Amino acid sequence: MKMNFERAKSVVLLLLVLLSLALTWGLWTFQPQYDFGKRANKAQVVTIGEKRQFNEVITPIQFIYHHGGYHYGLLDDWITNDLYHIVMDVNVLDYEYLDHITKRGLLDTLHNGSSLELVFPVQLPVTISNYIMKPVRQEWDIASFDRIFVHISKNPALYLIATAGDQAIKLPIDMEDVRKIQEKIGQVGGSKQLFFSINARDGQRLYLPDNQISLTPLTFTTARIPPTEIKNALFPDPNGVKQYRLNNGEESFTDEIRALEILQNQTMLRYVNPAKQDVYGLEPEELILKSVEFVNDHSGWTDSYMLIDWKKANQSVQFQLMVNGYPVFHPNGMTTIYESWSESEVYEYNRSLINLRFQIDNGQESILLPSGRELLSYLTQVKPNFSLSLLEFALIGYEIEKKDSDFTVATIQPSWFIKYDGKWEKVSIPNR
Repeated sequence: MKMNFERAKSVVLLLLVLLSLALTWGLWTFQPQYDFGKRANKAQVVTIGEKRQFNEVITPIQFIYHHGGYHYGLLDDWITNDLYHIVMDVNVLDYEYLDHITKRGLLDTLHNGSSLELVFPVQLPVTISNYIMKPVRQEWDIASFDRIFVHISKNPALYLIATAGDQAIKLPIDMEDVRKIQEKIGQVGGSKQLFFSINARDGQRLYLPDNQISLTPLTFTTARIPPTEIKNALFPDPNGVKQYRLNNGEESFTDEIRALEILQNQTMLRYVNPAKQDVYGLEPEELILKSVEFVNDHSGWTDSYMLIDWKKANQSVQFQLMVNGYPVFHPNGMTTIYESWSESEVYEYNRSLINLRFQIDNGQESILLPSGRELLSYLTQVKPNFSLSLLEFALIGYEIEKKDSDFTVATIQPSWFIKYDGKWEKVSIPNR
């Protein structure tokens, strides 16, 4: 009886081993039947344009060379692009927080000596510097900056300065880097224009040309981003998206949560993703970096763009189209990429579906734009209660114009633009 019991235990044990082997084999060999069409779409990599590095999008809007008490604007973008990358690649030798000197005193020293000033269009969180230049420090003693100076002297240094307050840090740099900067500035030649400075909003110094500036209108052929590519890039499951067409030629796509609208004769898009509730706001550094990466995710940089504004209050970031180093504006936002965020996802994404392709000869002559002094004189005459305390920027740029109803050709016309009381606006000065 005992032998039968032992034999039964052995049989049960053998059956359990065989069952275990069978289950293991089943797990290894069984593959569920997925919808490979949907799976392929979800893994699909959509490429609309290009990816960009942070320091290709977060760039200065002006380059000013100070020498002997004079200010010179550097206007050739092939020079300024090289200068920017040289400055971002300098070897930092040390770190010093300047709490014993006023900003005005420091700026006077830099302006009256020899220095290169990089002017950014918006205050940047100081930690952004670790993404656009060689990382030198993870914890900084200032919160933000909007100017970078390279002091060209026997003891060269790079300064990060916030013009809205008396904050600055000093980073001594290698003399060899300064020689590279001097060599590049020496290549500027006749495009180095004499500028003058004024004290404007929050005491920041603005630079305007002393003389008239000549610029030629430019004409480009254009291409459109196909709406289906945008749809595939923005929706998690493009196969589950419904498409609607309106009589006016506009289109919309929705997956019952997100919505994508193709507007203005298929030249603009608006994408809204309202699924997330705003529980917390992104910090400035994360807001800016995630906004660049969001466009990188679908290789969405179709032209040259610059970070021109961000707002923590409404969690928004705006990039501006650039041509030859000049910002390009349009009253309906056709030259901007706008993002707003809720938690860690894009809530709204607006941008143009038009990108500039090839420059063509338009036979137009150069336009002579008024000097900076003429601009200021005109503003005091036509703008009610004009005040320098509300003036944030005064720049020469372009305005885009379509040459035909289909927007297959576009011309950009040079003009003056100002940022006044938080808003960019065109200033049309009549010929005298």
